[in-house]
Amino acid sequence: MTHPALGNADDLRDFDLGDPRRTRRLVRCVEAIQAKPDSSFPKVFADNASLEAFYRLVNNRDVRYERINGHLASKAWTRARRWGGLTLVLHDTSEFVVSGETWRNGLTQRRRRQSFQGHHALAVAETGAPIVFGSLGFHPYIRREGQWFRVDGDDREVQLDSGSDRWGTLLREVHDAAPLP
Repeated sequence: MTHPALGNADDLRDFDLGDPRRTRRLVRCVEAIQAKPDSSFPKVFADNASLEAFYRLVNNRDVRYERINGHLASKAWTRARRWGGLTLVLHDTSEFVVSGETWRNGLTQRRRRQSFQGHHALAVAETGAPIVFGSLGFHPYIRREGQWFRVDGDDREVQLDSGSDRWGTLLREVHDAAPLP
């Protein structure tokens, strides 16, 4: 599958986090994670100072997932508009298994395994070359005793009436954020 000329790190260079140094740190962190997507954070960042800078960044109240995702979605919609043609929004839920010896709150715990479900929406070109314009949204979920919970900001869990509700929730959000033709 072909990706757009800009990746998420490039898309974030003009993101306003209130301080240009913070934005540069965000870009450097995303570039490091993109270079080693299957590695743990201590292995992604070359030294303790870089790892500490990453943790300070993601724990900063001004660095909110919702704002970052909104910015990335705007970039994806802009690429789709420039492309012309029809844009499809593909949804998928995938399980993300988290390794390590430390048990983490907010994850599904089963035996020796920890995981969460990620529901993602991607904008892609409907015809022609398979082009991904970018991410339009993502929500993490956990499952506990047959129930689905959306993990919102500050690790707050919201129980879903049905696991299939995750599809409608992200569909509405993406639709509401889509630019008018």
